[in-house]
Amino acid sequence: MADQRSLVTVVGTRKRVDVALPAAAPVGEYAGRLADLCGQDSHDVFPPAWSLTPAGGAPLALEETLADAGIADGAVLYLIDVAGDPGGEPAIEDIEELVADQTEDYRSKESPRGLVVIGLSLAWLAAAGVVLLWLHGGLAAAIGMTLAALVLLGTSWGLQQRRSAVPPALTLAMSLASAACMATAGGLLFAELSADLWWVGVIAGANLGMIMSLATTPEIILFAVELQMLVAGLLVPLFLPLRVNAAEASAAVVVAAVALLGGSKWISASITAWASKPPKASAPMAQAVTVMLVRARGVLTFVIAGPVLALTIAQPVLALSGNWWAIALSAVAGAALLVRTKQAGFRSEAVAFGVAGLTGVFSAIGAIAERFFGTGGTAVALVIGGFVVLGIGVLITLVELPITESTTDVSLAGAAAAGRRSVAEVVGMLCNLAVAPLAMGVYGVYGELADIGAGIIN
Repeated sequence: MADQRSLVTVVGTRKRVDVALPAAAPVGEYAGRLADLCGQDSHDVFPPAWSLTPAGGAPLALEETLADAGIADGAVLYLIDVAGDPGGEPAIEDIEELVADQTEDYRSKESPRGLVVIGLSLAWLAAAGVVLLWLHGGLAAAIGMTLAALVLLGTSWGLQQRRSAVPPALTLAMSLASAACMATAGGLLFAELSADLWWVGVIAGANLGMIMSLATTPEIILFAVELQMLVAGLLVPLFLPLRVNAAEASAAVVVAAVALLGGSKWISASITAWASKPPKASAPMAQAVTVMLVRARGVLTFVIAGPVLALTIAQPVLALSGNWWAIALSAVAGAALLVRTKQAGFRSEAVAFGVAGLTGVFSAIGAIAERFFGTGGTAVALVIGGFVVLGIGVLITLVELPITESTTDVSLAGAAAAGRRSVAEVVGMLCNLAVAPLAMGVYGVYGELADIGAGIIN
C-alpha cells in the first residue's frame, strides 16, 4: 500500500484491470467507474449499485473503505451489483390466475360431495331415531330402524373393502350410526311391552348394535364405545328392582362415570396395547411407540366422551331435583372434573372435562340461588359466576402459569407424578372420594340408617 493507495486486481464479467485505488475513500465513490472500465452491464430493473467483494467473502458496504476492510496490495476483487435481485428476474403473477389457482387448491382439499351426502344421511337417520322415540312410533318403526341398522352395517362392510376410495372414519361413523338405529329399535320395542321400560330397550339395543358393528368393523374405537355401553347395561339390574327416580338414576350414573374417568388412561392404554400388532424386528422402537401413542390418544378421546356426556346430562338432573344431597353431588362432581383439567395430557381431554365440570357447578349454583334468592338471585349468581370463570381464564392467559412435573400427569397409564401433591390435586382427590357417599345420600341411605338407629334407641 503506497501513498494511501492499494494495488489490486478488479475482475468483471468481461474484463479485468490492475489499478491503484485510494485506500481511504469509500468504495461507492469509484466502483461505478471501475464497472465502466471492465465493461460491466446490468440487466436489472433498478439502477445498479456496484461494489467490490473478495473471493468467497461478503460484498463491501458502499461506505466502507479498502483500509477498513483490510484489503492488502495484490488482492483480487470482484465487481458485484449489491442492488440486484439475488433471485433473478422479478416474479410477475396475474392476480386472477393466482386467485383461481388458490381456489382450485382449496377445492381439491375439501371432502368429496358423495362423502358429505353420506354424512348428512347418517345425521338424518339419527334425527329420525330421536323423533320416533319421542312419538312412540311402535312396532313398525322398530322394524324400520332395525332394517336401517342392517343396511348401514352392510354398506359399511362393503365400503371397507375399498379403503383406497373411502376414509376409515366414514365406515366407523356408519357403524356407530347403525348402533344408534339399533338403540332406537330396542327402545321402541320395549316401549310396546311397557311404556316405562323404553330406556332399558335403548341400552339393550345399543349393546346389540355395537356387538354387530364390531363383527363387521373390528376397530378398537368401537370396542372402547362398547365397553361404556356394557357399563350402562350393568346399571339396569340396579335400577329396575329399586324403581329409582330420575335423581337416583343420575346419582348412579355420576358414580359410574367418575369411576370410568378415573381409569380412562389405563383403559385406553390397555385397549391399544391389546389390539396393536407387535412391531417388526426391523422397525425402530421409537416409531412403534409413536404409533401406539397416537392410537391411544384417539382411543382416549372416545373413552372419556361417554362418561363426560353422561355427566353433562346427569348433573343438571341432580341439581333440578331439589334434593340437597343431589345438589351437593352435582357441585362436588363438577369440582372434581375441573380439577382433572389440570391433569389432562391433551387439550381435547381438558376441554371435555372443563365443559362437564362447569355444567355441574353451573347447575348447583343455579339450584342453590333459586332455593334461597329466587329467580333474580339466580340470575345474579350465574352472571357473577360467569365473570369469575372469565377472570380465571384471563389470568391464566396473561400469567401463563407454569405446569411442573409435580402437578402434571400425562402418562397413558395414569401413574401418579413424583413429588409433593398440589392443593388442587388434594381437593380433586377429596371430591372423588365424596362422590359415592353423596350418592348414598341421594338414595336415602343415611335417612334409613337414622331411622333404624332411632328405632333401636326407642
